[in-house]
Amino acid sequence: MRRLVDTRTVKPVPTRPALAQGTGATWAANPHGPTRADLNTAQQDARAQQIAVGLRAQAREKGHDPDPIELRTMLEVATNLPEDAITKAVPLQPSRRTGSGIATPEGELADTGFPFTIDEALAVSTTRPTEHAPSRRKPGPIPDRNRRRNL
Repeated sequence: MRRLVDTRTVKPVPTRPALAQGTGATWAANPHGPTRADLNTAQQDARAQQIAVGLRAQAREKGHDPDPIELRTMLEVATNLPEDAITKAVPLQPSRRTGSGIATPEGELADTGFPFTIDEALAVSTTRPTEHAPSRRKPGPIPDRNRRRNL
Protein backbone atom coordinates (compact mmCIF):
# COMPACT_ATOMS: atom_id res chain seq x y z
CA MET A 1 0.00 0.00 0.00
CA ARG A 2 1.37 3.39 -1.05
CA ARG A 3 1.10 6.34 1.23
CA LEU A 4 0.30 9.77 -0.20
CA VAL A 5 3.05 12.34 0.06
CA ASP A 6 2.61 16.09 0.48
CA THR A 7 4.33 17.71 -2.49
CA ARG A 8 5.43 20.81 -0.57
CA THR A 9 6.91 19.18 2.50
CA VAL A 10 7.69 15.74 1.04
CA LYS A 11 6.29 14.17 4.17
CA PRO A 12 3.51 11.61 4.34
CA VAL A 13 0.03 13.07 4.46
CA PRO A 14 -1.53 12.53 7.88
CA THR A 15 -4.64 10.42 7.93
CA ARG A 16 -7.78 12.13 9.13
CA PRO A 17 -10.58 10.40 10.92
CA ALA A 18 -13.98 10.24 9.26
CA LEU A 19 -16.65 12.68 10.40
CA ALA A 20 -18.73 11.03 13.06
CA GLN A 21 -22.40 11.75 13.37
CA GLY A 22 -23.46 13.98 16.26
CA THR A 23 -20.06 15.59 16.94
CA GLY A 24 -21.06 19.00 15.50
CA ALA A 25 -18.47 18.86 12.72
CA THR A 26 -19.76 19.99 9.32
CA TRP A 27 -18.50 20.05 5.78
CA ALA A 28 -16.91 23.26 4.54
CA ALA A 29 -19.14 23.39 1.46
CA ASN A 30 -22.62 24.78 2.00
CA PRO A 31 -24.73 24.26 -1.14
CA HIS A 32 -27.69 26.30 0.17
CA GLY A 33 -25.81 29.25 1.64
CA PRO A 34 -24.20 32.33 0.11
CA THR A 35 -21.90 31.68 -2.82
CA ARG A 36 -18.58 33.22 -3.74
CA ALA A 37 -20.39 35.52 -6.18
CA ASP A 38 -22.60 36.78 -3.33
CA LEU A 39 -19.49 37.52 -1.28
CA ASN A 40 -17.87 39.40 -4.18
CA THR A 41 -21.05 41.41 -4.76
CA ALA A 42 -21.23 42.36 -1.08
CA GLN A 43 -17.58 43.41 -1.10
CA GLN A 44 -18.10 45.52 -4.24
CA ASP A 45 -21.16 47.18 -2.70
CA ALA A 46 -19.25 48.01 0.48
CA ARG A 47 -16.28 49.32 -1.52
CA ALA A 48 -18.55 51.49 -3.69
CA GLN A 49 -20.18 52.95 -0.58
CA GLN A 50 -16.77 53.63 0.97
CA ILE A 51 -15.45 55.35 -2.17
CA ALA A 52 -18.65 57.41 -2.55
CA VAL A 53 -18.33 58.67 1.04
CA GLY A 54 -14.69 59.60 0.38
CA LEU A 55 -15.46 61.40 -2.89
CA ARG A 56 -18.33 63.29 -1.28
CA ALA A 57 -16.06 64.35 1.62
CA GLN A 58 -13.34 65.54 -0.77
CA ALA A 59 -15.85 67.59 -2.77
CA ARG A 60 -17.30 69.14 0.40
CA GLU A 61 -13.80 70.14 1.55
CA LYS A 62 -13.48 72.10 -1.68
CA GLY A 63 -16.83 73.78 -1.05
CA HIS A 64 -18.95 71.76 -3.48
CA ASP A 65 -21.77 69.39 -2.57
CA PRO A 66 -22.17 66.95 -5.50
CA ASP A 67 -25.64 65.81 -6.50
CA PRO A 68 -26.27 62.06 -6.98
CA ILE A 69 -25.80 62.13 -10.76
CA GLU A 70 -22.47 63.92 -10.43
CA LEU A 71 -21.32 61.52 -7.71
CA ARG A 72 -22.30 58.50 -9.84
CA THR A 73 -20.31 59.91 -12.76
CA MET A 74 -17.29 60.39 -10.50
CA LEU A 75 -17.57 56.76 -9.32
CA GLU A 76 -17.88 55.45 -12.88
CA VAL A 77 -14.78 57.38 -13.97
CA ALA A 78 -12.65 56.67 -10.89
CA THR A 79 -13.43 52.96 -10.45
CA ASN A 80 -14.20 49.82 -12.41
CA LEU A 81 -17.15 48.90 -10.18
CA PRO A 82 -20.23 47.44 -11.87
CA GLU A 83 -23.28 49.61 -12.48
CA ASP A 84 -25.46 47.86 -9.89
CA ALA A 85 -22.88 48.45 -7.12
CA ILE A 86 -22.75 52.15 -8.02
CA THR A 87 -26.56 52.32 -8.07
CA LYS A 88 -26.75 50.80 -4.58
CA ALA A 89 -24.07 53.17 -3.25
CA VAL A 90 -25.54 56.33 -4.80
CA PRO A 91 -29.26 55.96 -5.49
CA LEU A 92 -30.93 58.59 -7.62
CA GLN A 93 -33.26 60.59 -5.45
CA PRO A 94 -36.11 62.71 -6.73
CA SER A 95 -35.06 66.36 -6.94
CA ARG A 96 -38.46 67.65 -5.83
CA ARG A 97 -41.03 66.57 -3.32
CA THR A 98 -43.70 64.14 -4.34
CA GLY A 99 -47.38 64.76 -4.63
CA SER A 100 -49.19 62.51 -2.20
CA GLY A 101 -47.25 62.96 1.02
CA ILE A 102 -48.50 59.54 2.17
CA ALA A 103 -45.85 57.35 3.79
CA THR A 104 -47.25 54.00 2.67
CA PRO A 105 -46.41 51.68 -0.22
CA GLU A 106 -49.56 52.89 -1.96
CA GLY A 107 -48.46 56.50 -1.55
CA GLU A 108 -45.03 55.68 -2.98
CA LEU A 109 -46.69 53.97 -5.93
CA ALA A 110 -48.85 57.04 -6.51
CA ASP A 111 -45.78 59.27 -6.32
CA THR A 112 -43.90 57.28 -8.94
CA GLY A 113 -46.97 57.01 -11.18
CA PHE A 114 -47.80 60.72 -10.98
CA PRO A 115 -44.85 62.65 -9.54
CA PHE A 116 -46.42 66.15 -9.63
CA THR A 117 -48.27 67.88 -6.84
CA ILE A 118 -51.69 69.29 -7.68
CA ASP A 119 -50.26 72.82 -7.76
CA GLU A 120 -47.53 71.80 -10.21
CA ALA A 121 -50.04 69.99 -12.42
CA LEU A 122 -52.33 73.05 -12.52
CA ALA A 123 -49.39 75.34 -13.29
CA VAL A 124 -48.32 73.13 -16.18
CA SER A 125 -51.85 72.92 -17.56
CA THR A 126 -52.34 76.71 -17.49
CA THR A 127 -49.01 77.51 -19.14
CA ARG A 128 -49.47 75.08 -22.04
CA PRO A 129 -51.49 76.36 -24.97
CA THR A 130 -54.62 74.43 -25.73
CA GLU A 131 -54.24 71.80 -28.38
CA HIS A 132 -56.62 71.71 -31.30
CA ALA A 133 -57.82 68.44 -32.68
CA PRO A 134 -56.20 67.63 -36.01
CA SER A 135 -58.43 68.11 -39.01
CA ARG A 136 -59.88 64.86 -40.29
CA ARG A 137 -59.45 63.96 -43.89
CA LYS A 138 -61.88 61.74 -45.62
CA PRO A 139 -60.42 58.36 -46.36
CA GLY A 140 -59.83 57.66 -50.03
CA PRO A 141 -61.76 55.01 -51.94
CA ILE A 142 -60.83 51.48 -51.01
CA PRO A 143 -60.78 49.09 -53.94
CA ASP A 144 -63.00 46.07 -53.55
CA ARG A 145 -60.91 43.11 -54.63
CA ASN A 146 -63.69 40.58 -54.33
CA ARG A 147 -66.02 42.43 -56.67
CA ARG A 148 -66.38 41.07 -60.18
CA ARG A 149 -65.81 43.43 -63.01
CA ASN A 150 -68.58 43.99 -65.48
CA LEU A 151 -67.60 42.77 -68.88
